[in-house]
Amino acid sequence: KNSIKKNMKKILILTILIAAQCVAFAQKVSGVASNIHDGDTFWLNKPDGTILKIRLASIDAPELAQAHGKASRDFLKKLIDQKTVVVDVQEKDKYQRSVGVVFLNNENINRALVANGYAWHYLKYSRDSELSKIEADAKMKKKGLWRDEKPLPPWQYRAEKRTVQKI
Repeated sequence: KNSIKKNMKKILILTILIAAQCVAFAQKVSGVASNIHDGDTFWLNKPDGTILKIRLASIDAPELAQAHGKASRDFLKKLIDQKTVVVDVQEKDKYQRSVGVVFLNNENINRALVANGYAWHYLKYSRDSELSKIEADAKMKKKGLWRDEKPLPPWQYRAEKRTVQKI
């Protein structure tokens, strides 16, 4: 009985430590959105003067040089530029951007981009299973980039560009 209690205590302590690490990173930050770079990247001006580069999580918008790239950027700009948003930051990426889900008045902006055909559900990095259904609906309704017969996902576009640059 004592060894079971000791093991249970160890498991409980480990669980608490792991949960604390997860909570320590997940954070909500708010500020004014600006400098909308493209359909999934912008700057967040926090009230304390700090500026964060934000990358929308779980989605991938067309590159600016791609078909629908500028339309995607303009859609995001129309939604959030110069407005106060809340970002549920999930992680920092290799480019030191804060990756997260963006909310404006409780509306999930990441989902709005996919729902309107301005971004793909980025399955490789996604934590949002709802996005698959949202993307399927946008495809069915031929919204945004889904009007094209075979829209090229941005991750393929970037891979093709890297291949051409190596030649």
